[in-house]
Amino acid sequence: MAAILVPVSAAFCALLFFVVAEAAGARLFALAPPSNVAEAVALGDAARALAFIGAGQSPDGRWPVRRGLLDSQKPVRVTALQAAILSRNPEIAGLLLRRGAHPEHGESLACLAQADAIDRELPPATFGAAPAEYYSGPMIRGTEALARCGLEAD
Repeated sequence: MAAILVPVSAAFCALLFFVVAEAAGARLFALAPPSNVAEAVALGDAARALAFIGAGQSPDGRWPVRRGLLDSQKPVRVTALQAAILSRNPEIAGLLLRRGAHPEHGESLACLAQADAIDRELPPATFGAAPAEYYSGPMIRGTEALARCGLEAD
């Protein structure tokens, strides 16, 4: 009897702990909501990204993105387009371009798309760059891809 009662009681206590914590406002396993347009893009939340843009945030600005969202062990500052490429969200990249994002450094963005292996969805012409091979080598991501393509990753 005790062999059944102990695990069931432990599971009940754990469940009760999480229910009370949720009711108190603690979000133990929840990811914090995005704080800017680049984080929204990195999380794949197009609606929230558009809301940030509507509230006045520029998709061309460099925004802080917390560590871990873009395959980086530290926070990075990127534009919304860079975040879309690094998070492998070509649809959101297209949406940003339609909503007024300006692809400065088109060759570098094309390089980033090629380094992240999404250049079929985002060819160089998407960023105003001539069709060419801007990156050759194995797929790389995060700050390594930014650095290899000549983009700041502070």
